[in-house]
Amino acid sequence: MSTVVKKGKITADNIDSYVVSVENTVSMDNGAQVVLGTPVVGSLGLYNVAAPTAITQDVYMVLSQLVPKLVVGGIEYRINVTDPQLFTNVPNFPAMAVKVAVGDEFTVTTPGFSGTPVVGEYVVPAIGAYTLAPAVDLTGATAVAYQVVALESVSVSMGFIAGFRIRCVKAV
Repeated sequence: MSTVVKKGKITADNIDSYVVSVENTVSMDNGAQVVLGTPVVGSLGLYNVAAPTAITQDVYMVLSQLVPKLVVGGIEYRINVTDPQLFTNVPNFPAMAVKVAVGDEFTVTTPGFSGTPVVGEYVVPAIGAYTLAPAVDLTGATAVAYQVVALESVSVSMGFIAGFRIRCVKAV
């Protein structure tokens, strides 16, 4: 199942320059931690992205609308998804990412973490992956960090799944 992200208060809702269009050569779940690369050739304002390779990189969170692309007979259609666990941003197709700011809050379901976070501790972008990695403290020079605020149940379709509410405490 894919990661589900439930937005809380985020700066990108009010500042358009914190929202960017991104594209990757691999599929990405919402909540993926990415770094901007070069602009996509022939596209205005669309950037290639990749997984973070260093803790000092400015990281964005993929947070697309739940409207995937379906191709039938060479014609592209967009369809709604009733269960966000089934949604994935497809390769080589634009997705949305947001620059996080201190104070932004999200609830991210457990597939979005490389380990099990602890409430009161931290999560940081995992190096070489699109997930968040648990961290006991912020002794490293990470450019982006979130504090784990609470364990929550996220209502999805006809049930609930486990997630963690995180708040950005460090951002470039």
